[in-house]
Amino acid sequence: MFAPVVGIGLAGAGLLAVAGGRAWMTPSVPDALPGEWSIAWDSTAPLASALGLVLLAAWGVLLVTRGPVRRGIALLAVVAAGAAVVIVVGGWWWVPGHLADQLERLGIASARLETSPTAWYAAAALAATASAMTSVLAFRWVSSWPEMGSRYDAPGATAPPAAEDASQLDLWRAMDEGHDPTTPGRE
Repeated sequence: MFAPVVGIGLAGAGLLAVAGGRAWMTPSVPDALPGEWSIAWDSTAPLASALGLVLLAAWGVLLVTRGPVRRGIALLAVVAAGAAVVIVVGGWWWVPGHLADQLERLGIASARLETSPTAWYAAAALAATASAMTSVLAFRWVSSWPEMGSRYDAPGATAPPAAEDASQLDLWRAMDEGHDPTTPGRE
């Protein structure tokens, strides 16, 4: 279950990052704007985009870490995905109120504002749901997933060399200092 969970999690996080920056609702204000007025509506959710980027980063870290750090990052992904679900569900009520506030700033308080969700809102809802589900699965299964080998660890993080490796290291150090190990009488 490693590949499907990671693949769906990455796709959901990426889609959430993109969908948060797109318009979630389109307003229709019948007879509200006099003349040929045009308003640039802001019905985006930048926090949803930010949470999508956090989830993308969490999935990247999950792929390269081991042990308790990996489990902690999986927990962070669960929290971020849960927050994304809250943002998307709250957006259903928050975005129309935000658009109505924009109208009031223009002095059109009596306008009847109707909004309809866009495909980007549906995409954000799908992405947040997929991210939440895959993050919970990752937290549950991360200890059984494959890990990167220790050869990718930092140089000081490995165990000291074995006894036979130590003699080989001494030989290489001697050559680095200019001693020839093939010269008779030298060890």
